[in-house]
Amino acid sequence: MNEYLIRAKHWQIFLSVVLPIVLISSIPEFDFMVLKLKRIIIFTYYWLWVLILGESIHECTPRRVSINNNLFKINVAFLIFVHGIAIALMDPNVIYIFSGYWILIILYLVVAVIQINYHLGKLLVSTEEKKWVPLKNHFKESSLFFLGILGIYWHQPRLNKIAEQCYEDEEL
Repeated sequence: MNEYLIRAKHWQIFLSVVLPIVLISSIPEFDFMVLKLKRIIIFTYYWLWVLILGESIHECTPRRVSINNNLFKINVAFLIFVHGIAIALMDPNVIYIFSGYWILIILYLVVAVIQINYHLGKLLVSTEEKKWVPLKNHFKESSLFFLGILGIYWHQPRLNKIAEQCYEDEEL
């Protein structure tokens, strides 16, 4: 499965990510619980896809390039968990005002999304160049990952080159 995400073509990525989200979104909403469930499934599906993509790139990163993947995994898990809890506890007839400790959680969610995209860009460029790279060398790639599926669509040819190098070396 990991190999598939970085070897896939543009249209395959589009179908594997966007099509399930569109299909789930097209299910009619009979009550608010169905809407909650759909939102949790779509959000979890997307972020698990991002997690698997990051793991796939990390597998192809040369051993001499030391990039720790733990904070990336923790942030994706935190995003999925907090979003799932928030959607599950949400009530449609209530206006929510967040203050106090909730602001810290929301702020950390923003930082987590920034770190996830930063990490994906850093993994991509470090794997291509086979060395650790500073932020100024991978800022554009990290920024493109913020675009979600469009950013991946843009990066997919580069991911294919990484896959060719990675899995070609393993086969030899």
